[in-house]
Amino acid sequence: MPDMRKAISQVLADLDQVRQVKKCASCECLLDVLDAIQADLGEIDTPQAKAARVDMKRWLEEGNKKRHQCLGCEVCLPIEPYNRFSALLHGDNPAMAPETPDLPPCDCGGT
Repeated sequence: MPDMRKAISQVLADLDQVRQVKKCASCECLLDVLDAIQADLGEIDTPQAKAARVDMKRWLEEGNKKRHQCLGCEVCLPIEPYNRFSALLHGDNPAMAPETPDLPPCDCGGT
C-alpha cells in the first residue's frame, strides 16, 4: 500500500512550487492538473486529503481569475508531479509492466 500521506504532501509541495512560477500560476495546464488531483483526493477520506483539497480549491480560484491557454513550454512543470501522484494512486507503475517478448526481425532486415 503506497504511503498516501507522503504522496499527498509531495504533490502539494511540488504543485505549490510550480504555481510560484508567474507564467504557471494561471496556466490552464496547472489549473487542469489541480482540478484532476483535487478530484482524485476526493476519493481519499483523510484529514490530509481534505486539507489538500482546500488548498487546491484556493489555488484554482486564484489561478482562474487570470486563466490563460497553454504557452507551449518545452517542459510543462505540473505534468511530472501529476504523473507521479497518479501512478502511485492508480498503481500505474511502469517498472511493473510485463516485459515485451523478443520478436523476430521484420522482412526489411531491421530489428
